[in-house]
Amino acid sequence: MEELKEQEWVAPMTRLKEEGKIKHIAIAVNSADQGIYLIEEGLVEVLQITYNLINRSVEGALLPLAQKNGVGLLARMPLSRGVLTGKFSPGETIPSHHRATLDKGALPGRIEEAEQYKPLGAEYPGGLTRLAHHFSLSHPAISCIIPGARSLEQLEENVAASDGNGLPDVIRRQIATVA
Repeated sequence: MEELKEQEWVAPMTRLKEEGKIKHIAIAVNSADQGIYLIEEGLVEVLQITYNLINRSVEGALLPLAQKNGVGLLARMPLSRGVLTGKFSPGETIPSHHRATLDKGALPGRIEEAEQYKPLGAEYPGGLTRLAHHFSLSHPAISCIIPGARSLEQLEENVAASDGNGLPDVIRRQIATVA
């Protein structure tokens, strides 16, 4: 993690914490390896990570390590930039202004992966969107999710998904068979 070692953020963040200007040192990472390095070096107290039905790369080592070390985790993109809402289908043209297009070449594969969860989402109370939210919220290492909303309807769905019930074990086992 040479790029993280060379960052000049450690000293200023530590100083701000010592001065009482911030309570916790937090950083957003783009890979499990980056998060693992930061936790192992004792450099962070909170990490923002990507964690959803499609992107689970943090499950193997990062989530247990964060939980063991008391590092808070904020999961971003629980809906994979809208792909896990079920509104896209393979081969469909996505409007160029949609945030999902930020995934560029990976977008078609993500849509294909999301397609696998549509039957499970159709049976799940609240649909695929609620299933995706509950999945990201349900891992015990996750402190909260950052769902994002572009409309009042989406905001209401996000609030409804945070009902505290989480993902039932039977559904988690079904998800494991899909991936």
